Amino acid sequence: MKWFKILLSIYFVCCLGLYFIQEKVIFAAHPYPNEVKYGRGQEIEIPIKEGLTMNTVILPASPNKKSEKVIMYLHGNKGNVRRGIYQTRRMTDKGLDIMVIDYRGYGKTEGKPINDKQMLEDADKAYQYLKKHYDENNIYIIGYSLGTGMASYIAQKNNPAHLILVAPFTSLVDIKDQYLWMFPDFLLKYKLDNAKHLETCHTPTTILHGTNDEVVSYHYGVELAEANENVSLVTSQGQSHRGIIFDPLLSKILNEAL
Repeated sequence: MKWFKILLSIYFVCCLGLYFIQEKVIFAAHPYPNEVKYGRGQEIEIPIKEGLTMNTVILPASPNKKSEKVIMYLHGNKGNVRRGIYQTRRMTDKGLDIMVIDYRGYGKTEGKPINDKQMLEDADKAYQYLKKHYDENNIYIIGYSLGTGMASYIAQKNNPAHLILVAPFTSLVDIKDQYLWMFPDFLLKYKLDNAKHLETCHTPTTILHGTNDEVVSYHYGVELAEANENVSLVTSQGQSHRGIIFDPLLSKILNEAL
């Protein structure tokens, strides 16, 4: 009985530790000095709560003319808008403007993530900004890795032209269960449930996933596609998690969506 109580105490402490350090595990934010310019695009501050704005950059397709169409790009758990600008460089020849957003704590966006609801609502506010400046049937959403959880939510709640999920997971709960199954799901404040969002999403959706993804297993993309008639899967043989965002297949998918 004594050893059982000791083990139970250790387990309880581990649960507490997991709860309080989960942001450090999930997010790898890189802040960026406000006074330093990104060098490309127009910076726009979108209000997300009183006294707090989301820093975004819109990369115009043409320096002298606003495009009728736009890509909303939601980057992964690392970096910031600067990294997002680099990741979208292969998309700049499509004749579309590109919006890259930074979540709380990333880049020049202040604050910090606190839960699932906050992150989803913040991302949707950026989409509502786009709806004021572009026809919704001309808005294309691309989410990569962590960003897929917010991208699928926006598409489920609204009616964009097309949704592209690059290296998506079914939910962060499933990722947690893959490695830390012994801890209860309610400890996780961030679900980012792609599977749930896609159940009621009517937006045409394409998943791009690499078979050698070492971070978010390929089987998650397969599972999402098989569970939803409105979702198609494009497989990149041998591609890794880091390389998939630069895969030429993404450019092909975007061309077909357009």
